[in-house]
Amino acid sequence: MKVYKRNFLSLIWSLILALVALLFINFIVYWFVTEKAPDYTWVFYIVLVLSSFYLLYSSIFKENIKIELENKNFKYYENNKLKEDIDLSKVFYGYKIVDNSIVDLYLYEDDQQTKKILDCSPLGVNKFYELIEDIEKVTKNKGYIPEAKIIKKEGDK
Repeated sequence: MKVYKRNFLSLIWSLILALVALLFINFIVYWFVTEKAPDYTWVFYIVLVLSSFYLLYSSIFKENIKIELENKNFKYYENNKLKEDIDLSKVFYGYKIVDNSIVDLYLYEDDQQTKKILDCSPLGVNKFYELIEDIEKVTKNKGYIPEAKIIKKEGDK
C-alpha cells in the first residue's frame, strides 16, 4: 500500500497565505471602522477573531488530505474521513494542473459522463505526478482520458 499525504512545507505555505489574508482583511475592516464608525471598534475585534479561526481551520484542517493506493483500490480521505473508495479497474482517469496551484484528478465512470473531481493541490505537483505514475501502473495506462492537461499562463515556458 502506498500513502500520499500533504507535506510539511505545504502546511507552512498555507499558514503564511492565511496570515497574509488575515492581515489584509483586518486592515480593511480596521480602516473602515475607525474612519466611518469609531464607536463600533468592537466590530473590528469580532471580525479579527472570527476570520482568524476560519483561516486557521481552513489552512490546517480543510486541506488535510490523504490518498491510499493499494492494488486497484483507491481511497481519498479529507480530514481523516473517507470521501471516496474507488476500484481503479472500473474507471478512467485524467488530470488537470493549472499553474501548480490547481491540481485536480478526474475519475470517470464507464460511461465517461459521470466524473469525480478530487482536489489534490495540497499534495503538491511532484507527489501528484508520483500518484499518476502509480495509477498508470495499476490501470496499465488503458484508462487515461486525454482531455485533461497541464495549463500554463501566457509567458510561462
